[in-house]
Amino acid sequence: MIDKICLYLTERIKEEMPDVDEKRAEAINYGLQIIIGEVPKMFITLAVAYLLGVLKLTLVMVILLLPYRAFSGGFHLKTHIGCIVSTTIYYCGVAKISEYIFLYNPTKLIFILILSFT
Repeated sequence: MIDKICLYLTERIKEEMPDVDEKRAEAINYGLQIIIGEVPKMFITLAVAYLLGVLKLTLVMVILLLPYRAFSGGFHLKTHIGCIVSTTIYYCGVAKISEYIFLYNPTKLIFILILSFT
């Protein structure tokens, strides 16, 4: 559905701006898909995090993973619904699980940090 909306908007842009060629229209369509796909996904993820009581932890996770996601691109699913579900489970699930993990021993913490960077 998001694809159809973005394609419709791209066609409207091409009608209003005749100087937009096919290559530029493809870039516009891709940008619209990113914007229209990501914004609802973040609101849904944050709403689920709020309902689970892990909003702060989820926000910390999102902020900490932003640089990584910017360079890695993540993994891609075939549907936007699948992407929304997997993203929500990933961010909220890790935040919820982290409530039950306690690292009192500094040696364990250092060991986990070393393993995560190797």
